[in-house]
Amino acid sequence: MSKIPFDKVSFTPLQQLKKLRDRGLVVSNEAQALSYLQHVGGYRLKGYYYHLLDHSTKEFPEGYRFEQIAERCEFARHLRFHTFAAITRPETSVRSNVANHLSSAYGPHWFLRHDLFNKTEKWSPGKLV
Repeated sequence: MSKIPFDKVSFTPLQQLKKLRDRGLVVSNEAQALSYLQHVGGYRLKGYYYHLLDHSTKEFPEGYRFEQIAERCEFARHLRFHTFAAITRPETSVRSNVANHLSSAYGPHWFLRHDLFNKTEKWSPGKLV
């Protein structure tokens, strides 16, 4: 199998912003937009607007603003924060209960005993992904 060359050039945040504007994105606060492009990244932000682009012209819907992309990004950031905050306590509890049980049953170094863990195809990493 031959490799396909990757020939895309990289863009600076300023070049990325120009490209977005050329595609019809309205940018009212250039400093904020450049900050997002620099600190969040253009390719990560693309996930918040790609589905909106006209796939034949690659243009934004009329009047679509960079601030709307930033709002989507912030919503996702808050959702991730609250999701991880919500699962941290139960996840820690499950790990602690498993560790306490296995330590009581098999000693403090239970995690070094491979005989305690059944190797199975059902739970192999290739099957989980």
